Order: sequence, then structure tokens, then C-alpha cells
Amino acid sequence: MPILIAGGDSFTWGSELGDDKFDHLEHTPSKKTWSALLAKHFDMDYICAAKPGGANNTITRRVIKAINDNKENE
Repeated sequence: MPILIAGGDSFTWGSELGDDKFDHLEHTPSKKTWSALLAKHFDMDYICAAKPGGANNTITRRVIKAINDNKENE
């Protein structure tokens, strides 16, 4: 199945949408973001590589890591 990998900051993570969690115990992105809804609409697996407060270098590293971690799904 195709995978949609979304990288970004708190907007891509879905901060303040109500169903996200980002604290020292739990990290769960929102399922209400544009990228999560797009993946659901097209029946794709979804990986949120975003991080609230993430700068460009953090976003780049997290997206590259998500791609490398999921190479076997090609």
C-alpha cells in the first residue's frame, strides 16, 4: 500500500485540533490534519514525521528517517 509521509511543524502535526497529544509520555499527531485526511481519502498508510516547534533541519532529518525506515514498503 502507498504511504503518505508528512513532514512539518505544529501545523502539520495538528497542534490545537483537539485530538493531538505531545508531552513527555505520549506523542500522537492529530487525525484531523489535511495530510491525515488526504491519506484516508486515498486509502494510503499515513506517517506523520512532523514535530511541534520543529525547525527546517529537524523537519528534513525526520522526513529522511521516515523514508529510510519504510523502504521495505516500496
